[in-house]
Amino acid sequence: MKNGSVRGLSVVAFELEVVGYTIALAYCLHQGLPFSAFGELAFLLVQAIILVAIIYYYSQPLGASTWIRALIYCAVARTILAGQIDPILFEALYVTELSPEEAESVTGGYGKSISHVIIGLKTVKGTKQLKLDPTIYDALIKEKVAVGDVIYIEANSGAVKRVGRSDAFATEFDLEADEYVPLPKGEVHKKKEIVQDVTLHDLDAANARPQGGQDILSLMGQMMKPRKTEITDKLRQEINKVVNRYIDEGVAELVPGVLFIDEVHMLDMECFSYLNRALESSLSSIVIFATNRGFCNVRGTDMNRPHGIPVDLLDRLVIIRTQTYDVADMIKILALRANVEDLVIDDESLAYLGDIGLQASLRHAVQLLSPSSIMAKMNGRDNIYKADIEEVKALYMDAKSSARLLQAQQEKYIS
Repeated sequence: MKNGSVRGLSVVAFELEVVGYTIALAYCLHQGLPFSAFGELAFLLVQAIILVAIIYYYSQPLGASTWIRALIYCAVARTILAGQIDPILFEALYVTELSPEEAESVTGGYGKSISHVIIGLKTVKGTKQLKLDPTIYDALIKEKVAVGDVIYIEANSGAVKRVGRSDAFATEFDLEADEYVPLPKGEVHKKKEIVQDVTLHDLDAANARPQGGQDILSLMGQMMKPRKTEITDKLRQEINKVVNRYIDEGVAELVPGVLFIDEVHMLDMECFSYLNRALESSLSSIVIFATNRGFCNVRGTDMNRPHGIPVDLLDRLVIIRTQTYDVADMIKILALRANVEDLVIDDESLAYLGDIGLQASLRHAVQLLSPSSIMAKMNGRDNIYKADIEEVKALYMDAKSSARLLQAQQEKYIS
């Protein structure tokens, strides 16, 4: 003011400050709040108007746009402060009402309990008054929700999330250090699609829990009985009916899982009968069997069948044709395994291991890698050479060599 210049000051910034204080003051007046709650806003508004007037005085001559903004504010400010504009413009989505309703306690006595809670929510597109369960009121109290807070309520679980204080309550001097958030836009009630992946076993286990009443006999029965009951065939059939109905209605989508059963020849006749029946269901998963047996007895019976699998179940399967490994394939597999275990081995040693795998088995050749690495480190080297494998091969025998040795020296062992 001493220099008679306002160079460096933003006129628009001070004008927006006046508009903000005017809207905040109009909201407080409309809500009927005591002067002690908003008196500071009135003085701040007067101060901001004086500052804008001083800037206008030292910014002569004023442009046409500046005069238009000033005239529009003078015309609208009186209407806003008089409460003649719908207050929904100031309340986008925050709590406008929070009233717990009390009732006589069901347990008797002189105390009262919360029967329900009435909460009012508004947005720029609508307003709703909800009557909610008393458990929601407990969540509101836990989150310390008050009128003017921006919240989210999940209808399914009843979870309440307080986002912050509406920025309509923001002031220049904030002593509470509360987080002010912008008002969300849209409808009060929004639908959110949630996709959840569950297995049929999860549904069976969830519905197998006993659902008792609240009387004393039911409570005693729940304490005496285990937490879970058996998943019966009747329960599975009921779950399957519900799942099929959801699939027909388009609510759920069936994603087949994969069941891998190794050493399938170890299953008995009861297991095969159950699998045979389960594969007929429309909800069955993709089943993969693996075995290295030829003709052998089905476990628990005298029936000699291919791969130890009953013929009626074997007829339902698609058998994948496999071939035996040659030396080149074994060398590639051994090189990959050595790379996985961070072992350094030369081509000569890999070729020697390939010959061992051809004579004995690939599994035996793979199992010789780790002892050969230990032998190389004992000799002060990190690389595996052929001499290390030869020394390890002399220490360990494969299954075929052990069987031949037992057959040749049978009389030396206790039978």
